[in-house]
Amino acid sequence: MMYNRENLLNAVAMVSFIMSLANYSENLDQSSTQDMLNKVVGDIHSHLKEQDEKIDKIMDILEGGRIDEK
Repeated sequence: MMYNRENLLNAVAMVSFIMSLANYSENLDQSSTQDMLNKVVGDIHSHLKEQDEKIDKIMDILEGGRIDEK
């Protein structure tokens, strides 16, 4: 009985190892994809920050000539 359990555990370990090898390249692709996504999100954040600064400048100019409503 013990011999069968060892064989089963060895078989499970081998299958797990083979599956991890098969998924290795996919895991690398996920890492590359995550890096690319982080770069794109950073670019978007920078662009939005620039737009906010431009809008702030426009608002400052408009507020200088704005009539206060009370």
